[in-house]
Amino acid sequence: MPVERSLNHHFYDLHKEGSVTNCCVKQDALLHSLRYVQKQLDFPHLLDITAIDYSQSSETHESAIAVVYIFRNSDYTQVMIVKSYLDADNPTVDSIISLYPIADWLERETFDQYGVVFKGHPNLKRVLNHHEFKGHPLRKSYPITRGQACFTVEDLLPELQARLLDRGVLTQKEDGTIDAGERDLMYLNLGPSHPASHGTIRTFVALEGETIVGAVSEIGYLHRGFEKSCENHTYNQIIPYTDRLNYCSSLTNNVAFAKTVEEMLGITLPERAIFIRVLLTELSRIIDHLICLGANLVDMGALTNFWYLYNPREEAYTFLSKLTGARLTNSFMRIGGMAHDLY
Repeated sequence: MPVERSLNHHFYDLHKEGSVTNCCVKQDALLHSLRYVQKQLDFPHLLDITAIDYSQSSETHESAIAVVYIFRNSDYTQVMIVKSYLDADNPTVDSIISLYPIADWLERETFDQYGVVFKGHPNLKRVLNHHEFKGHPLRKSYPITRGQACFTVEDLLPELQARLLDRGVLTQKEDGTIDAGERDLMYLNLGPSHPASHGTIRTFVALEGETIVGAVSEIGYLHRGFEKSCENHTYNQIIPYTDRLNYCSSLTNNVAFAKTVEEMLGITLPERAIFIRVLLTELSRIIDHLICLGANLVDMGALTNFWYLYNPREEAYTFLSKLTGARLTNSFMRIGGMAHDLY
């Protein structure tokens, strides 16, 4: 079957613009069609899975919610975006972990934030919001001002034991009890604020002597709902949020967001503005690499090298402070340019 005809056999609403192909697939044919994307069309890299809530959209859509998959081909020259409209009352679709193992985390995020259920997922539980959270925050119906506190620690033992059972570290008896046999296991929490972890991640480990034989993690402390907060802000008001997505290179995030909006609006920047953005983005990239390398060296016990790497980073920060008025979260970009010219 020719490629074009085969594409139409699997997908509908198919259109291509430059290196990006957009298409839709029926909900019940998703797994079969994405297998075709991976094997026949040579798109082995899954970049992201997300969803779109159309419930308050003025446009006409097949359903109130759609799940979206973004792929890249083997030589990184083409992007394919596949959308599937789901039953609004029962947004359920097959898991694609069997095709793309990285979908494990991505499907959990989409379930957590939008309520899309992925059939066949081995551990479909919240990953960004805490375990007591009710509802799905990126649904349009979820109120922006609603805050939810967590009052109890999540028990990660069942999840860890299930992993140890799969690996043969533990065995399950006929009466359902779990047995470690002659193995002497100790369970230990690392974090959520541990000096050996960069961030507030909590890792629950099973130790046999000094060997970690199993581990599960919880990162629910980290998500602060930037996406939801952006729903009632103007484009320029969102820029300070982008600083905080990666404060080691905040200007890069400024540029990425501003450029996305500018492309949507058809805005072309003057050459001087493009030049300044490239200069600042490269400087931002360098200081991000310096802190990344420095932090890795600290983990390896080389603290002195960490401070050596901070010297050129400090020079860059001095320049950025004078230019933007801030060291860390610069908020310097604007839609259509920057806050002001170079000094």
